[in-house]
Amino acid sequence: MSMTGTPPIAVTEFDALMPHNRAPISQQTNIAFFSGSRNPLVRRISATLCAVAPATAAAIAQKLIATPPRHEPRSWEQALLQTADRFDVIVGKRRIPVATWGQEAPTVLLVHSWGGRGTQMGRLTAALVAAGYRAVSFDLPAHGEAGQGQTDIVECAAAIAAVAGKVGPTHGVLAYSFGVMATLLAARDHGMAIPRLVSIGAFEHCRWFMDAARAHLKLSEDVAQRICDRFEARHGYRATWNQLSVVELLRAARCSTLVIHDRFDREVPYSHSHALCTVGRHIEASPTVGLGHRRTLSDAGVIAASVAYFKRA
Repeated sequence: MSMTGTPPIAVTEFDALMPHNRAPISQQTNIAFFSGSRNPLVRRISATLCAVAPATAAAIAQKLIATPPRHEPRSWEQALLQTADRFDVIVGKRRIPVATWGQEAPTVLLVHSWGGRGTQMGRLTAALVAAGYRAVSFDLPAHGEAGQGQTDIVECAAAIAAVAGKVGPTHGVLAYSFGVMATLLAARDHGMAIPRLVSIGAFEHCRWFMDAARAHLKLSEDVAQRICDRFEARHGYRATWNQLSVVELLRAARCSTLVIHDRFDREVPYSHSHALCTVGRHIEASPTVGLGHRRTLSDAGVIAASVAYFKRA
């Protein structure tokens, strides 16, 4: 049952719906976020290296964490792409494939999750176009048709900002999971305007992502810190791990936001979106029940609530 057909609710009501039982993070977070974490041998080797060769363990784990899992697009996604206008945006050495639907209309940018692809948002794309918007989706670096290999939140934020700059002023952004963090970082680091944001299944801080990686890849605290240090050094300490707070980035962005999250999401716990809702009165909550993390993108109630939110602008 979806609750997104009802009006947005107050934070106090949202708080009352919070699950009382908090499972360990290794049970909360889907291991599909992390390449190799489904393989018990990888986890045993990782645990051993943490004890005897932490530098090597950090290098290997960083590669696993920074390599998005890949999934084949469904046939309906491929069919949807055939109806799009397509072009590339070059960001550094990356080629970012962009697809647009709808012409001469207010533009809504759709930003997919870690391990996803632009057409992952296809059901929402179709609804936005039907409502009179121009929908723009794209594949983040090392995702979908944007190539393979490794990437990170900083590169993804740069790609989002570059696409936004190419397609012109946006009416709003619809972002999913990791895509919410990357979108808000694009606003902070690249000045990307976000007039209105719909956030679906977001997490509250990248520290949680690292905690999840520790749980699933059997990393020691020392190795996890080494990975964070390597990330910061790679970007010249312009982005520090402790600064990657979705809550604080949302506060700084000052954008009106609709927060959609399922009460029983087992990949990104429901409590994370509750934290986002405490930012201010310009943040509204529209929780769902029984959709989990992934079915929110195809739920009729979620789609209707998202389109209606953009229509209010």
